[in-house]
Amino acid sequence: MKLYHYTSIDSLAMILKTRSIKFNRLDMVDDVEEDVHSNNVHLSQYTFVSCWTEDNEESIPLWKMYSGENHGVRISLEFDMFEDYLIKDLKLPNGNYTVGSIFLKIPPQDLISSEYFVLPIHSANLKSLFYCNIDYVDNVIEKTKDAYNLTMTDSMHASTNIAFGEIGKYKNKRWEFQKESRFRVYIFPSNPILCDPNNVSTIMVNSFHHNLPIEKKEYFMKLKEDVLNNIEITLHPNSTESDRIIVKALCSQYAPNHTIKDSKLQGKVKLK
Repeated sequence: MKLYHYTSIDSLAMILKTRSIKFNRLDMVDDVEEDVHSNNVHLSQYTFVSCWTEDNEESIPLWKMYSGENHGVRISLEFDMFEDYLIKDLKLPNGNYTVGSIFLKIPPQDLISSEYFVLPIHSANLKSLFYCNIDYVDNVIEKTKDAYNLTMTDSMHASTNIAFGEIGKYKNKRWEFQKESRFRVYIFPSNPILCDPNNVSTIMVNSFHHNLPIEKKEYFMKLKEDVLNNIEITLHPNSTESDRIIVKALCSQYAPNHTIKDSKLQGKVKLK
């Protein structure tokens, strides 16, 4: 399956050079209603998203909103675009270590960072927490208000349920024209594995319950080399010959099997 992403030529240059896709924090995207607070917990600050569409038809609104001064591009990559990492007998800075091996989309250094913790993403099960199609609804707040639930079981203990899959899944119907799908990554302000590997869930829940702030505003995920090499790029309907020269030069250096296409809207619409 192919996915499509509208962006500027400057952003294309960084994607190609760094072989990475930027994820933005959900409380900093252009849709203010996605800044989710559930039962006084600010969940969207821990959710990072990269926005795409499965629709192969060119979108005039998406060109207008995200292509950068009307001289951007639409990139197309395969769905399973992100690098796989074999995590095997991972050694932790505190002297502990994990046993066994697994393929994840998160590199080992982000699993053992002392500054944050990235929730592991299993390579074999991408269409769950990691990827979703946006549901367009009348009331986003109503859909997400109970994503975080804490229930006291007695005077000293509580049970907690966090529906991560509900965060970054809903947008108001006014955004329905985007036909959006997205990847989601969850990043937390401290690393529970380094604190106490036997109480990971408790430590994470405490960080949510106290709304511990996270300093990170963006996160970058590496692309598979063969996927990036075969990138398909559609030029903006308003593209100039200089735009084409720049895009071709970038792709020739960083994506040898690239395809560059003219927009089907070229000569049919003037985007101002």
